Amino acid sequence: MTHLNMIKLGELLRKKRKELGLRMEDLADEQISPSTISNIERGMPNVNDEKVNYFANKLGLCLEKLPELMIEEKEKEEKIKTRLIYIENIIDLMGADKGLEQLKTISIHSSHPLAAVIYFLKGKCYFQKKNWQKAQNYFFESIRLVERTAELKQTNIKAGSLNEIARILYFINDLDQALKYVDEGLEVFVEGGERCYYKHVLLVCKVIYLEKLNRTEEALRWLDAMWSQIHEIENIEVILTMYEMRAIILQKLKLLEESVSYAQKGIELARINKMYERSFELWTTLGSTYIKLGDLDEAENCFLTALNLKEKMRKEYLYISVYTQLGLVYLEQNKWCQAQSVLEEALQIGQRTNNALRFNEALIALGDCFLKQGLINEALVPYSRALEQSQQHGFHNQEHEVLIKLGQCWEKKDPEQFRKCVERLYHVEVLLLKGGEQV
Repeated sequence: MTHLNMIKLGELLRKKRKELGLRMEDLADEQISPSTISNIERGMPNVNDEKVNYFANKLGLCLEKLPELMIEEKEKEEKIKTRLIYIENIIDLMGADKGLEQLKTISIHSSHPLAAVIYFLKGKCYFQKKNWQKAQNYFFESIRLVERTAELKQTNIKAGSLNEIARILYFINDLDQALKYVDEGLEVFVEGGERCYYKHVLLVCKVIYLEKLNRTEEALRWLDAMWSQIHEIENIEVILTMYEMRAIILQKLKLLEESVSYAQKGIELARINKMYERSFELWTTLGSTYIKLGDLDEAENCFLTALNLKEKMRKEYLYISVYTQLGLVYLEQNKWCQAQSVLEEALQIGQRTNNALRFNEALIALGDCFLKQGLINEALVPYSRALEQSQQHGFHNQEHEVLIKLGQCWEKKDPEQFRKCVERLYHVEVLLLKGGEQV
């Protein structure tokens, strides 16, 4: 009997024992020990056929009928598998609550081959509900179950779970760990296995995290590698993210006209495919490039176009950047009241959604708003908070920027505070030179 058949047989025998309400200890005797029963139920290949037959007889089963029973179990498993495909569609298209309701209707033992899929789907549900800890627990349990059974590796459930854990870490502002889990996901991904789309999801997430960590050249190398395979990618979300990331990276490299071109192509694709959130982000990216080009009217049009999509949006944290960028446009136009209003809106959303990086950008912009008006005391409040956030999350690039602006505030107001700013700025400069830059 093959190892896979031993596993199936073990599952069948365990199920029968559970149906009879018996513990392993209840069935153990001088002929068979609890550990041997456990090995049989786990499908271990080192158990001889006599022991398997003896255990089956104790459960009232005849080994001659087991092939027939195993066929029945296989048919049941296929039905469960089909149902799980249906449930995953419900989760992704109709929401977590409906998905959880359906998952409650499936009752299988944790040793069942499909248990890993159920834990994975529960993780997806709680991810949607932003219950990060619960989602993470389910993903880790799914990984544990996959690692226990070699035949499950080709499902790519482990790679998928690692990607979702990385996304959780990204949302709780732990970019280094997010990158670590994405790399692990790429290492365990099985080419030619199930859920093959996860390869490109993992790759584009790697690009995002590298860019956020300010490892721009590395991000571009990975993005270029993906671009050579773009015609193989079926996931339009991944393709649109690739366009957005290329526009962002080109903007960082000061290749502004090219950045505009890629953002516009992405916007067209998003419109054709009715991808509202990707469209929102691409309009925001395009607007920020127009700011750098000095075309404030076009920039404002881009941000207002993005905001027209608000009613179609689910990810509230995306609003932070567009309000921040719009505030910067109004700053350049000396529209102080309008700038302050939209920047305060960005900060309120940032506090609700716990997106530290975007929240920090809004804090710095509000400080700029006050500083440009000569309101030093008012500017110190958001700048000081931005400095605290930067140090807390290791955002060294932002810390560098804030220290310069705080120095401008303190220079004539408080020489001692100014000295502290300069001293800390020196240490940050050294850190950045050593490659400690994060964002």
